[in-house]
Amino acid sequence: MTIIEGLKELRLIEKKILDNTKRIEKYASQPSSEKPLMRTAEDQAREVKGLAQANEDLAQRYASLHADIAYTNLEHLVEINKEKKSIHEWLQYRRKLCGLIEATYQAMNDTNARVSVYNRSSDVTVHIERHYDEKAKQEKLREWMEIHHAIDSRLEVVNATTELRNFFRGGVDDLVAAAPQHHKE
Repeated sequence: MTIIEGLKELRLIEKKILDNTKRIEKYASQPSSEKPLMRTAEDQAREVKGLAQANEDLAQRYASLHADIAYTNLEHLVEINKEKKSIHEWLQYRRKLCGLIEATYQAMNDTNARVSVYNRSSDVTVHIERHYDEKAKQEKLREWMEIHHAIDSRLEVVNATTELRNFFRGGVDDLVAAAPQHHKE
């Protein structure tokens, strides 16, 4: 299963849990004067119990699949613009960091100085001094916007082609047994 298939399955599991929850609510109780929605009240009680168990099983599958995706994202390295990082790191750049860095360079402007000059009531001529290089700012801003786009493009392909790795779920003893043994000579 690829990362994208895993992400789609997570959404499907969420939908199934919500659908089952609606069905549980529908079947969970009724006035004694009404006929059961199913053949018998016992059938209805079994259905409620079965749906609740199904949701617990789905939740377990969701958590397991989510762990596999997280593990794969941490372990799998991807090269973008000649720089190798884990999928997880690239996701942090895509979701948050690129925007923050872009805002950093966009903050290099003369807006505050212009407001200050405009609000002065002095007859003295005041010029605005910039403490940054506008050309360098624009280059860095363009660079970070391109990185943002490159991450989106590359991760789309990576998510479609990278197979999920199973997150280790054994106990501590299993982990020790699975670890490579180093012998002193």
